[in-house]
Amino acid sequence: MKFSWFTRAAVMAVLASLVAVLSPVCLAQSDTPEAAPLLNVAIVQVNYDMRGEFEALQKEYIAAWKKRGFPARNVWRVVRGHTNEYHIVSPLEKYADLDESRPVMDEPDWTRWIARVTKCIESRRVLTFEYRSDLSIPIKAGRPFRLAQLSLHEIDGGRNPDYIELREKEILPAYKKAGFDGLYVYRARYGDSRRLWAVVRLADSWADFDKPGPLQRALGEEGFQALVGKFGQMVERSEWLVLQHLPELSHNPGQ
Repeated sequence: MKFSWFTRAAVMAVLASLVAVLSPVCLAQSDTPEAAPLLNVAIVQVNYDMRGEFEALQKEYIAAWKKRGFPARNVWRVVRGHTNEYHIVSPLEKYADLDESRPVMDEPDWTRWIARVTKCIESRRVLTFEYRSDLSIPIKAGRPFRLAQLSLHEIDGGRNPDYIELREKEILPAYKKAGFDGLYVYRARYGDSRRLWAVVRLADSWADFDKPGPLQRALGEEGFQALVGKFGQMVERSEWLVLQHLPELSHNPGQ
């Protein structure tokens, strides 16, 4: 069983049409897009020899997106993992907003754009996640970041309450003690098992990965290993990826 972003072995299954993956929804704008109650994630596998064309098309797309005043949309590329994989992330205030999907461009530009981008894409999938603000520490205003460590955890059956309690009572306080910000915790709602959790840790550079992690700093090596032991008893499988933010393909109103 293997994860690929917020999913397991079935990540490459086509669960949505291309238009559903790429059309925006009418969302309330937010200065902190990751803090929306829900998060839509489009996982796109691009043909290796067409990554340049795909990114050029995304620049066209985001220019039209900004012109129409749509809300936040962030594009990330996997740099440790499947490096032809992109994650397109948009905030969602409520599911009813999905009823108002509409194309970014006018016809016939939209039809031509869809035809061009379809040639670049090997597969795609859409998932929806619930943001757990009670387990997260949003990034401080003005703090730079360009990388994200993404850890995926599938919890053993019936152990979700134990996992939540561990994050709330031990992991979150340790991150706070270490003075860390830029921690986001999500639980899968649609598109995968609800036993799947995603944890995002933002980083400014690769040099951040050379330093002891916030849990080690806060707990010491002995305390950290004790926490790892508890964690391992309730997690069936984990995977860690690194993603790079692509600001030229993204849009964050108010930032």
